Amino acid sequence: MVQLNGNAHEASVSVARFNLFTVILNFKYSYFPIFAFCCCFVGYRLLRATMVATGFVFGSEIVYFVCVEENIFPLGGKIGLSVGAGLLCGLTAVLIVYVGFFVAGFQFGLLSAVAGLILLEQGYHPFTKWIPLGVILGAGVLAAVVVSTVVVTHLTMVSQWCKFVVW
Repeated sequence: MVQLNGNAHEASVSVARFNLFTVILNFKYSYFPIFAFCCCFVGYRLLRATMVATGFVFGSEIVYFVCVEENIFPLGGKIGLSVGAGLLCGLTAVLIVYVGFFVAGFQFGLLSAVAGLILLEQGYHPFTKWIPLGVILGAGVLAAVVVSTVVVTHLTMVSQWCKFVVW
């Protein structure tokens, strides 16, 4: 046991304040740069793996956060339920490509909005929690629609061009 200033009780209280939610968020945002690097430089070769990973992360984090807020299940139940939902969302994202693009665009919009709100926080603090929530969800939906539209349009054009070249 670690002693702080000779008092073992303080160390046990600080361990009790340890929050699993912050550990998961720290892990999530620590692997995003690696994930983004792979997606950016490897590109289309890992498209299916990217879709599975994006759907898995999105589904598991949403279900886990809901389970943490409701506090119905024990820790093992929360993790099992979130992993199961993540696998289901990952399979849906890879099997239905449009859903995968929508989820990837939605996460891009969420992260862009969070980065923008962090920069905005330096000079302005919103007086209500609904402003950041609206900005985050609005940016997520906007980016999802734009990514889905642009990617589907380009995939259609490329596939038609490939058919023209082959014939």
